[in-house]
Amino acid sequence: MRTCWRKGSATYWSGLKRDGYFDAEVDYETDTHEVKRNGKGWQGTEEIITYTVERGERHKLMGIEISGNKYFDTELLRSRLQIFGGAFASRGRFSRRLVESDRQSMQLLYQANGFLDAQVEAEIEDNYEGKDGDLLIHFKVQEGADACGLTFDRRAFMLLRKRNFSA
Repeated sequence: MRTCWRKGSATYWSGLKRDGYFDAEVDYETDTHEVKRNGKGWQGTEEIITYTVERGERHKLMGIEISGNKYFDTELLRSRLQIFGGAFASRGRFSRRLVESDRQSMQLLYQANGFLDAQVEAEIEDNYEGKDGDLLIHFKVQEGADACGLTFDRRAFMLLRKRNFSA
């Protein structure tokens, strides 16, 4: 039964997130009572489930910025994100847990491609441009050197590639 109650909490939570309450918290508690009915009625126990909902402030994810990336194109990194900005009739998809997951995923992508010292920071700017509830997420990439000790320069790479194909 507890799985059903947790599922009920998750359902409330998902609906609130979809409606822009990204900081919402949903919890539940249960209380068990003995029930005795008069006459030829039923006797047993009943369980009462009480959900507590803290909506928090309503938000809209206005944008996602990625800086410091040279090796991977911004659009490639953006396409791998679980979060997305708001648009017409949508407040976007956001939670602090998803931002952390996206940050880790981006960092692991760099490390898996030879940038062992790569670091990615995620900053959440609340009340973006002075508007209550608007959010901006900024991912700051520090690639560091690749496994061969080289730093990546996209322009040099494109020039080398062009020369090799021209020869």
